Amino acid sequence: PVRLIRSAAGEWSVEEDGDEITFKVVSMMHRSIPAGANIKFVGHPGVFTTDPDEQRKITQALAPYACLPVFIDEQVVNGTLEFCHTFLWPVMHNMKVFDDEASKREDTELAQKFEEAHWKNYQVFNRAYADSVEADIIQGSLVWVHDFYLLLVPRALQLRRPDTCIGFFLHSAFPMSEVMRCIPTREEILQSMLSCKVVTFQIFEYARHFLSCCQLLMNATYHFQGAGVLHVEHESDSVVLRADHFVLPFADFVGRVGEKRVTDQAKTIRKQFGKKLIFASIDGDEPFAGMILKLRAFQKFLQDCPQHVQRVGLLQHVLGRRVKSDNDSELMREARRMADEINKDFGQDTVVIREGDVTVDERLALLQAADVLLDTSINDGLNLHPFLFVIAHTNDSRGAMIVSEFSGCSSVLTGSIKVNPWNTQAVMDAMHSVVTMDEEERARRFKQDHSYVATQKLSEFVRTNLAEMKQAMLKAGPVKGLGAGSRLHFMERGFRHL
Repeated sequence: PVRLIRSAAGEWSVEEDGDEITFKVVSMMHRSIPAGANIKFVGHPGVFTTDPDEQRKITQALAPYACLPVFIDEQVVNGTLEFCHTFLWPVMHNMKVFDDEASKREDTELAQKFEEAHWKNYQVFNRAYADSVEADIIQGSLVWVHDFYLLLVPRALQLRRPDTCIGFFLHSAFPMSEVMRCIPTREEILQSMLSCKVVTFQIFEYARHFLSCCQLLMNATYHFQGAGVLHVEHESDSVVLRADHFVLPFADFVGRVGEKRVTDQAKTIRKQFGKKLIFASIDGDEPFAGMILKLRAFQKFLQDCPQHVQRVGLLQHVLGRRVKSDNDSELMREARRMADEINKDFGQDTVVIREGDVTVDERLALLQAADVLLDTSINDGLNLHPFLFVIAHTNDSRGAMIVSEFSGCSSVLTGSIKVNPWNTQAVMDAMHSVVTMDEEERARRFKQDHSYVATQKLSEFVRTNLAEMKQAMLKAGPVKGLGAGSRLHFMERGFRHL
């Protein structure tokens, strides 16, 4: 929840709150921890140094903020990020990128095969985190691990400290068994997740995928206990599976909506589009965002509904790439080509593409300026931008949303219009419906989603997850079983664990 800053004199100081949305949310999670709890955040400090004196200074600077730095070699960190962004991220979203044919393609940063060297870096990275946690925990500690960057931490930690209760929250999607079974490291990943006491996913669909993988690949069984609590049984241990999507801190963000710097930026954006109804979206530079599908549907919408040509515009903001590169991706080249074609046929600034990372205020301003959020992602763990859109329109209550049915948020934002982004006609129909929708219907749909978003509390999300881990720890027995990476020889394929 903090950022390190080094002065010209070489002294380290700490900025308690960065301006990127990730820093904002993590900082608010920090403040959502129950009072009186002894909490420590463990993470990479964002700087690389092998000097023991520098490491000591950084550790001392972070200590007042309950932060424990993990010092890792820069090459290991870069290799881990490469492995996560070019292999794990697409795999988690059901994309097979590990076959030889995919590895020959160089038109996208995601089309790369499994690299053994990157996997080894990923293992070292996770062991470093486990080392840092192990050195600082006491008996009965709760350890809450987040996201696919640290998938191997639970197993490494559990083998060393079996008395520790480990929980895992996956922020992304989780793949189907037909994808997971192709991964060279499938046993290591699943074994580590099964070393937790509680594993939480954004929506139940991802928990179901995980359950299928465990049954098929790990010979695990499952049962419901008590009030419908789902347990996975594996190697004499029980893992609680939960579905509880992440939430934005509504009260903290809504206070920024009316600030002058946000409203001024929103007015500037609206001025660019005049009196047009603005469709807008914030997406990453990645195939899962479905940007090409969005532009294709918008172009066809303008062609088939000429009465709306002068009434609508599209603002597409593309965030920085996960894999840094000096060259533009093929996706962005195609998006710009389509935008230029649309603007040539239907008028300048009909489609505006903006690029680069943006702060929380800039995101709120863009979404506040928009009349309609248009999401056409083809696979997204949750997508927080629809929630942020609702927050941005708290004061005017006039926003409408078109959300992909393949995004996790579509299951909870019931007032939005759900679409299959692959069905161009369905997306066009949704656009036409929003443009012609009467104000009463628009207000009703917005109120439906706003009432849900406004009641979601980050503090409750944190409290509930920690309570589930504590409950699991009280019921847990001794941990048994073999370590990740163990190999069984001369056994029939159909054997079952006792």
